[in-house]
Amino acid sequence: MMRSKIVAATIILIGFPSGIAQICEDELLGIYNDEELQAQATGVFAANALTRAVAMVEPALPPFVFEQSLKFDEADPKYREAVFLEKRHLLPKDWEPGVIDASSWRNMISSFVGWYGVSEVLVGPSLTNADLVKDLALALESVAKVVRPLAVITTLTNDSTRVGFMALIWNWTRYPRLIVFRPPEGVPSPVTPDSIVQHLETCAIGVTDWISATEEIARELFLLQDNTEMYIVSGIPDRGDYLPRLVDAGDEIGVFSFDAPEVSNLEAYSTVFSGPKLDVLTLIKILPHLQINFSPHRIFYYLVTPNYSQ
Repeated sequence: MMRSKIVAATIILIGFPSGIAQICEDELLGIYNDEELQAQATGVFAANALTRAVAMVEPALPPFVFEQSLKFDEADPKYREAVFLEKRHLLPKDWEPGVIDASSWRNMISSFVGWYGVSEVLVGPSLTNADLVKDLALALESVAKVVRPLAVITTLTNDSTRVGFMALIWNWTRYPRLIVFRPPEGVPSPVTPDSIVQHLETCAIGVTDWISATEEIARELFLLQDNTEMYIVSGIPDRGDYLPRLVDAGDEIGVFSFDAPEVSNLEAYSTVFSGPKLDVLTLIKILPHLQINFSPHRIFYYLVTPNYSQ
């Protein structure tokens, strides 16, 4: 997989309120009631709010570590979100469920935005849980400016008016992957990429560029050779049993279209591929069969992953 050094880190200043609501702030505030928001900032609330923020920009994010190494018990509702973060290296070692200190909160946000090359996070005094939400909204705004989602919209091979599957190539992240979403119902015909792309967006994910192709061509794009393997690594809703799951050769289209049993009850899932990566010669071969709304060489911009020094 191609890697690129981050030329210039983005600096975000968090904790200096303005009269303008940040992206996702209303969505985050709407999760909690006034009593929760005005309460003193705690580690439990911080873990809950950060988990919600991560989900807004990282749908179906797989865990990074296995349960054997966890500090907290996932079965305890008090620690459910803390365990989610711990599995993804976002929980500081000094995290406590009670009153949260500025250093611990700064570490949580810095670890999160660091996935995308955003650094030097400064947080203001977190007096209430509402302050934590405002910090997260500003962090999400900075992340939204640097992520590189590329939409993949497919149609059925024998019916170009129907969506086969829709996905995001999501490589500018700590866990590069393809995020596949169940097609929405009731999309008016004829189906166009622009009419589908909006269903892939969240308050933190804006999509401008897309690839459109038939299911079979898309399969060739991701499964470049017969020895390429496809793995399901997470799903929505999370069943906790994707660690990872190999898709049988020949069953990929059924998995992409949500017809296969292992994904039939999911709204979205993340998948990764083991095998040859897309190169220039392969792209030239497939390009005539793709419909795209951007310059062809730009596809490699979307395939680059951050270069982590930590």
